Amino acid sequence: HHHHTTNDDFPAAAAAAAMFSGLRTRLFGSGADGAAGGESKGKDVPADFTLPPPIPVAITLSEEEHGELCRRLGEAGTGGGAGAAARFEALLATELTEAHQEFKDDKIFAADSRIKKMRLFLGRLLEAGGGTLPAGVKEELMGVWRKRVSANELCNRITKEVERGRKFLEILESDEGWCLSHKSKKMTAYWREEKGADTFSFKVAGVVSSCILNLIPLLLETHLFPQWFPMMTHSEEIASLSRFHKIVRSEMGMPFPLRQREVIIDGRGWDAMEHNRIVVTSSSIESHPEHEIPSCPEDKVRVDIKIGGFELIPIDDNRTYVTIVQNLNPHIPYIPSRIINFFLESVVGKLLPAMEKHSKFKKGSPYLAAMAKRAETYNYIERRFHETKKMRASAT
Repeated sequence: HHHHTTNDDFPAAAAAAAMFSGLRTRLFGSGADGAAGGESKGKDVPADFTLPPPIPVAITLSEEEHGELCRRLGEAGTGGGAGAAARFEALLATELTEAHQEFKDDKIFAADSRIKKMRLFLGRLLEAGGGTLPAGVKEELMGVWRKRVSANELCNRITKEVERGRKFLEILESDEGWCLSHKSKKMTAYWREEKGADTFSFKVAGVVSSCILNLIPLLLETHLFPQWFPMMTHSEEIASLSRFHKIVRSEMGMPFPLRQREVIIDGRGWDAMEHNRIVVTSSSIESHPEHEIPSCPEDKVRVDIKIGGFELIPIDDNRTYVTIVQNLNPHIPYIPSRIINFFLESVVGKLLPAMEKHSKFKKGSPYLAAMAKRAETYNYIERRFHETKKMRASAT
């Protein structure tokens, strides 16, 4: 019964013939050219544009924010006689309601930041009241936090999701170890082997001459992925968990003698427009607490995407800086150079041009009908886009 193993695409002799890392030089050249000079930075941004700063990892509480929370804490005790813990709990409840709504709207960084700011605020209350707060009140305040936040399932989910998003951004923003695969006028593609894991990553970054609002449907209309995603033959939504959070099953055709690949993706769009970007993360899953995940058909091999996704940054109304990163385990023990080169050229190298071509929505494009069906969502996205654009303009 050898169809149960995922490694039956090549005879064992070939596997013995060469190991993955030994292939490195043959496959892609030494990679030294990519590492030399500023090459490996991989930020091929147009001269007239500066990338916005990354989404901050360390959350801080400004004096202004602290003052505002103090003011609201004072107002929270409407009875005047309300104790410190009761007032803090009322304020925390309001903030958590906001955070949970942000989470529902896929503004996960915002939700996480809101909760962390409240934790910093609590820390300052405890410090400031150091000498004056009775021990019992300290304990009560910590008790409120434990009950409302530490023991709250949704708060824990927010923390876990944010970790996933940050891990993706860390790979995306890191400059270490990438080897140049190929470079054209509008984009650069890189690859790297991940140490201690049987995975490799690729990254492609460049300018797509389309408005960010035109690129969102390409990522949101998951059933239409095969329209633009190279080699993808089929894609279907298994479940919709929120406006921008989907479970999707996709199939890729492979060159002979490989079997078709399939992947089940937990894909999520992160509304980080306050930070002038949209992030999409995807990881493959084998099971889900609330949804039935179909098993892999015998004639296919399931691919394992550890973490991958997109980052879209608007340059202006007609250009978007797009970065795509995938870290995957293709389940092939020995990968012949022609297969990897084929993959890098025919999939990775074609992603950005394909996005540009299909985001023009020419007459008869299946996207027009799909977008009409989901008008409410697209109106919402457009509102968010203009709202945050205005907000950023007034901030500078």
